[in-house]
Amino acid sequence: MVAEVEVAKTLTDEIFTNLRGLGQRITKERELLILTLDETDKALTPYELHELASNKGEIGLTTTYRLLETLLKNGYVEVFLVNGELRYSLCRPTHHHHLVCTTCYRMQDFDQCDFGSIELRDFNSSSHRLEIFGTCSTCTLNKIRISN
Repeated sequence: MVAEVEVAKTLTDEIFTNLRGLGQRITKERELLILTLDETDKALTPYELHELASNKGEIGLTTTYRLLETLLKNGYVEVFLVNGELRYSLCRPTHHHHLVCTTCYRMQDFDQCDFGSIELRDFNSSSHRLEIFGTCSTCTLNKIRISN
């Protein structure tokens, strides 16, 4: 008897499968947008995403906004308010947190989460979200080099 081996899906494969399961079509535009989000480690504005993806093919700006809304609703992007702009980053719909560079918008996920010392009074928590904003080591080094 041969055991079935489940092949690990990439995040983009998971998104395509789940969107199809919801009755959504994966058009060439949607595919390019999702792949563009997957290729970057930065949080992008809708316009930045549209511009990057448009280098690979023709994409409507409305399609960009609609896809981001769909991905957000299904937990595949998170939205961050950074320096007054809404920025989106692709992620798995699992519990994790983010380090966000406010200079280059690079994102780093982390899953440590020790809120055991926080006492909640008269409040039942159903979930939480944590983003830590600051400057990544690359941007910090660049600032030091420029100032010297």
